[in-house]
Amino acid sequence: MLSARLEANNPLTCLCRNKQIFMMPLDFTIPEKGQLTRLADDLYWAQFALPFRLNHINLYMIDTPEGWVLIDAGLGDDMTCDHWQGLLEGPLAHQPVAKIIISHHHVDHMGNAGWLEEVTGADVFASAGEIKQTEWLFNLPEEEFTVIMAEAYLHYGLPEDAVDHVRQGGSRFRRLVPSLPRFNVITPGEVIKSRHGAWHIRSDQGHSHDHLSFMDHGRGLYIAVDFLLPRISPNIAADISNIDADHLAQYFTYLKEMSALDNDVQVFPGHDWPFKDGGKRAQALIDHHHQRLELLRAALREKPLTTDGAMAVLFGRAFDAHELYFASGEARAHLIHLVARGEAEMQRQDSQPDLFVSTDERGSTNGWHKQMFDNMESEGSPISLYEVFSMVDATAELIDSLTNSTYAPVVYLYDKEKLPVACAFLNRLTDEEKEEYDILFNGEQHDAADAVEAIAADTPEEPVMSSNGAGSVGVLPKFAVSAIMTCALLLFSW
Repeated sequence: MLSARLEANNPLTCLCRNKQIFMMPLDFTIPEKGQLTRLADDLYWAQFALPFRLNHINLYMIDTPEGWVLIDAGLGDDMTCDHWQGLLEGPLAHQPVAKIIISHHHVDHMGNAGWLEEVTGADVFASAGEIKQTEWLFNLPEEEFTVIMAEAYLHYGLPEDAVDHVRQGGSRFRRLVPSLPRFNVITPGEVIKSRHGAWHIRSDQGHSHDHLSFMDHGRGLYIAVDFLLPRISPNIAADISNIDADHLAQYFTYLKEMSALDNDVQVFPGHDWPFKDGGKRAQALIDHHHQRLELLRAALREKPLTTDGAMAVLFGRAFDAHELYFASGEARAHLIHLVARGEAEMQRQDSQPDLFVSTDERGSTNGWHKQMFDNMESEGSPISLYEVFSMVDATAELIDSLTNSTYAPVVYLYDKEKLPVACAFLNRLTDEEKEEYDILFNGEQHDAADAVEAIAADTPEEPVMSSNGAGSVGVLPKFAVSAIMTCALLLFSW
């Protein structure tokens, strides 16, 4: 059972604002090699091994009147071929494979598509953007691939040994995608009619160029593949075809829509386990990426950063050659997003790593911070209040600008010196809005009513900014301070 697998892996589950940062698994059995797990009347799940730290991938089979529709092909290696052979001769053998759909071009999803096409005789479909990226990577001569990789790593400022490694490493894509199928284009809005439902195809950007996922609205079923995962954040990284593209903005667009997903929808991801509460998971990922952005903002205020320096800020550990590609790309994507938002600028010089410099002119005005929050709202992201409470010099003008904003009811309050600013904002909320908060205090979770006494016992009477103008200071009773204070420690990174 999934529960046994989770216990063995010792996962952490953390709750905040009634949402699970790591989503609990639904009650399905993880399929063993050569077996399928039935997820719905016409939907089946297989799990294939991967030779990476992320050591598995979930593949899905939809039962249609024409035969099986296979979602993704797995890695292009002998182990994957052997696993497919067992399925095709076993639980899939009673009807033909009608269609193979590849969600996106990453090697663990695309790699075995050519072999699977040859063995089944089925047509292979993918989105136009993913086909274009796949064919570009596959047809790129190895020497050109290594030059592009080395140039990207030089722009990132990675160590010389890492640059030398990619110069000598050849094409990782060609190693793990040994052949390509004859592609057919599938477009968003098309529908797969299964035996018991209808799967609407959508396309999104961020994790990859034109990633497909599949929604059965009538039954509340969503094959999200790699865009919505229950435990880890999907890799949102710079791509070697354009290391300056703002992929994080694209992913925020997706997460904004998914944050409204009904809690009862069953989500079937490309890795880990099926889960519900996809909207809460989407919001947790929005918060996660804004926290990473704030880490970089704070570091950039101290000094300019290369991509390598940003990677140290975000992750603080060394990576092997395989992981370095993803970690450096993720750090780069977050820096590029700050540039796109006008919060940093990139300085590029010949033969030197790209250098990112903060544009924060804090001290003279809060106008820059107001623009930052306006940008957040235009992205559709509920505002993480961490940025507000990290400003000792926040003015009433800034507080006013936030009054009508959407906000994430999770307050990141690491320092009691920030309590005046926190209270000034929270004091503007209605009683109903305050009730949305769950309070994490001294490592324990409380609802709003129970937390008052716990916080009051530990919190002295504090001076706070009143809401009637800049610079005015009053003293709230201890009870009032307690009722509006929220403490959270959330800074997670995977």
